[in-house]
Amino acid sequence: MTVLNILLVNDDGYQADGIRVMFDALVAVGHNVTLVAPKGPQSGQGTRISIDALGQATEVVEFAPGQWFVDATPVTTTQAGLDFILGGVEPDLVISGINEGENVGASIAISSGTVSAATTATRAGIPAIAVSAGTLRDPQTFAIDEEALADAYEFSAEFVVDLVAELIDRQGDNPKLLPDGVGLNVNIPLWWTTLKALPSRFWMKRALLSFLWVT
Repeated sequence: MTVLNILLVNDDGYQADGIRVMFDALVAVGHNVTLVAPKGPQSGQGTRISIDALGQATEVVEFAPGQWFVDATPVTTTQAGLDFILGGVEPDLVISGINEGENVGASIAISSGTVSAATTATRAGIPAIAVSAGTLRDPQTFAIDEEALADAYEFSAEFVVDLVAELIDRQGDNPKLLPDGVGLNVNIPLWWTTLKALPSRFWMKRALLSFLWVT
């Protein structure tokens, strides 16, 4: 297996369940993962940078080996990961997520912190994947079904691990996993739960990949 150096970021903060599940899944298959996430929730911050902190010290903490939080927006946090924490050494891949809730529609390029963190990498010529999981909500209270969300995170992480393996298999002699300036925005839809009843989900994952591949 080809081992990648991966920078893992998000917009929900370093304590969010989604990024923890994604981190564990990538490490479990042998990838070298550096986690760099905002100190707190930064959903919806989009392309905003921490301009109010320009010229001032920014809190950057390694809370566990190879795992950091930055008191900044997702874009600034990702930039801190690339320039400061990794010391300018480019990772093979940046993954942003797993986000709580899907990121679809024409406005996500500027409104989604998850997608904006990923595009920070693609603008630097680094392949990137943004990944988001659909959430089930109570129609009356709009409360999230936490059990379903936990299952969605597990499925999303498994899907992304397989997607990364697919990219590696398709890389051939190309120096990078994706062409310059190209990133993938992966959204696991609400109906993924119907796959749990199948004895094998591999063929369905291949089908999902065919329309979740976004350039």
